This record gives sequence, structure tokens and C-alpha cells, in this order.
Amino acid sequence: MPQSIIIIMPKSYRPNTVEHFLSLKWDVTRSEESWGSDLHIQQANVEGRPIYLSVTEVDADEAAQNYKEYDNLPMELEEALDGCAFFRFGFNDFELVSKVVKEFLYRIGPDIERTWIDDDYGRLFPGTYFLDCITADSGWDWRRRIIGLR
Repeated sequence: MPQSIIIIMPKSYRPNTVEHFLSLKWDVTRSEESWGSDLHIQQANVEGRPIYLSVTEVDADEAAQNYKEYDNLPMELEEALDGCAFFRFGFNDFELVSKVVKEFLYRIGPDIERTWIDDDYGRLFPGTYFLDCITADSGWDWRRRIIGLR
């Protein structure tokens, strides 16, 4: 079953920036479609089934408006929304997305302080918290348990 997370980060991040960081470790392909371009990482798992991760830039104005309607949006994110870029990471394999997101967050350096992760289950994680958790426990599953988050 396909799932996704959204990485909310400074507006200076563009698809080519994301592609650059991901291509440092994975073979990234780009598809051009009428609705935009996606970045893809595809591999085969042990059963030979294709596993994938795709990255799509989400319309920033529409996404910001949607987040502004959240009841419990953290104030620091609410104040920054109009200056953010939004990237949807769609995936069908938890292990692959965990590795890719961990590496990506690590590579953005100090911008991690202005980055948020929407887990697609109604929770928003500060980028630093997300990276700390996934680094401390490579099996940490943000979809199932929250470690010390209010």
C-alpha cells in the first residue's frame, strides 16, 4: 500500500536541490509529466518486487493554506509557512524511505532547524527531532510510536 510523508522546508529548496542530495547516494531518475516532475528511486527487494520512493514538489500556496487550517499547528511553523517548500515522499517500503529521509535530513545541515515532517497521520515532527529518533533507532517507525513528543 503506497504511503507518504511531507517534508516542509525553507523555500530555497527546489526539486533540483533535492535531486542533488539524493543522487549522492542513490540512482535517481526524473519523470516529466503534465502535472509536474517526480524524482524516483527504485530498487528490487529480496522477493524481486520493485520497491520505490518518489518525490514530488507540492504546490506551496495550496499546502501552506491547508496547514494554516490545522488546529494545533506549532506557532514557529505557522509563522514560517509562507516561506516554505513542500515535498511529498511517496513510498511502498518503510526501510527504503527511512534510509532516504535520514540521509536527506542529515545532508541539509543547519536547515534542519527550519524543517518539519508531516507523517500523513496527523502529526508534525520538528526535523531535528525526526532525525534524532531515526538516527538513535534505525527501526523507529514514526507511523506507530512517539518517543517523548508532546
